[in-house]
Amino acid sequence: MENLSDKLRSLGITLGTGRVTVPRAPTEKDSIESYVPGEPVSNEWGEVFHICRQYPKTMVHGEQALFTDMDWDMIFRWAKILLPSTNPVDQMVFLDTETTGLAGGAGTFAFMVGIGIYQGSHFILRQWFLRQPEEEKAMLAEIDRIIVSHPIAVSYNGKAFDVPLLHSRFILNGFTSPFRQIQQIDLLHLARKLWKNRLASRTLSNIEQEILAFKRSEEEVPGWMAPELYYDYLRNGNAAGVAPVFYHNAMDIVTLGALLMYTAKILSAPNQFSNLHGLDLVALARLHAELGEPVSAIQLYDSGLRSGVPDEFYVDCLLRQADVCKKLGDINQAIQYLEKAADQQSVPACEELAKYYEHTERDYEVAIRYVNQGLEIIERMPGKTYQKSQLDRTFQHRLERLLGKWQRKNECEKGL
Repeated sequence: MENLSDKLRSLGITLGTGRVTVPRAPTEKDSIESYVPGEPVSNEWGEVFHICRQYPKTMVHGEQALFTDMDWDMIFRWAKILLPSTNPVDQMVFLDTETTGLAGGAGTFAFMVGIGIYQGSHFILRQWFLRQPEEEKAMLAEIDRIIVSHPIAVSYNGKAFDVPLLHSRFILNGFTSPFRQIQQIDLLHLARKLWKNRLASRTLSNIEQEILAFKRSEEEVPGWMAPELYYDYLRNGNAAGVAPVFYHNAMDIVTLGALLMYTAKILSAPNQFSNLHGLDLVALARLHAELGEPVSAIQLYDSGLRSGVPDEFYVDCLLRQADVCKKLGDINQAIQYLEKAADQQSVPACEELAKYYEHTERDYEVAIRYVNQGLEIIERMPGKTYQKSQLDRTFQHRLERLLGKWQRKNECEKGL
């Protein structure tokens, strides 16, 4: 059976200049302190291993500075949390955990917690590691001291996993949880909105490569291996095997800081980016529309279409532009977008145009023309699906009504 070291070798993981060795029996010197630059910290609940690193705010992570001055309003509105009256970054804690499993439940706990905060001219990264599970209370006490003064958690899937897990661990250990009312900015949710149509994967590692242009060093270990590495450490005292998890966790947190800066800036000032992909501009347009910014949404849609988007997204953009224009009260512009979409064989566009000419303009001939165009498009649809039959029934019903109205109008005009 393939052992842990074989798995690491097959993934090309190295530690420094030497490869990970076969797990060996622990010795007195084979401690985690021998592999990572940390030391135990003590509190009333005992000891826990701790690392503290400092990164200058000016550091560039891939192509994104770790800190940038900006307008935070849009990203806070997206997250549906109140914008602090003081500097928002002073309120933020960047959070990531490494756990004994991904399923959750009372038996799952975080054997490593990483937290990043902005302080002065630096981004301070702290990591706590359980050399034994019994150190959990001491770790939670250390985390509590930071969370209580940083009420906004920035994470990647933290809403669904990290924060609920830590909250439950506080409760299970008899502590009052500082996560009870914490506000959250979960960047996974934003990444899905921004890049779901362009990137096949929205994992944090893929986002940092594709969006931030950052590539991790050979110290990286896949996150899914972390539980197995930790259990091997508990069984065999293999500190060398678990050491790469510190790098993985640290990079996750630093990436969170850079990614927050990037996403907040493209949300608030997309015009400052000259090389955004057309699909990214369209995704930003949708977000601006959702956040009640119709004027900038229209501009972003136009920019996205000029930059070029795949055919399957072109009509959807036109329909969304028309919807935003209607909300702005610019019906004439909305009709122009709908007409472009109808020219691209869009059934919804034909239906909207038919409604407009029937109910607003009372031009039944034009309305009938768009209904017939819609019926022709429906007829060309492949197969005999339920959706196709429903559309056909709806358009046929509309056609019958329009023909009746058209006939009555003609009779009135002729004085019959």
